[in-house]
Order: sequence, then structure tokens, then C-alpha cells
Amino acid sequence: MTGLTITDRTLKAWLKGRRGPSRKNLEHVDAASWSSAP
Repeated sequence: MTGLTITDRTLKAWLKGRRGPSRKNLEHVDAASWSSAP
């Protein structure tokens, strides 16, 4: 199982649109969200 760890600072920047995840990070986020689904 793949885990994903990001800092609060990174998440807040993504949500505010100041910074976006790289393509590789987006792939990790997608993989982590699907692996944690019931």
C-alpha cells in the first residue's frame, strides 16, 4: 500500500491556488485516494 505525506503548508498552498502539485505528486495523490477507498 502506498502512503502519502504532505505538510500543512503544502496543502494550504494547493488549496489557495498559490502552488500546485507536480504531475508526479498528482499521481501519488490519486493512487493514495484510491487505495484508501472502501
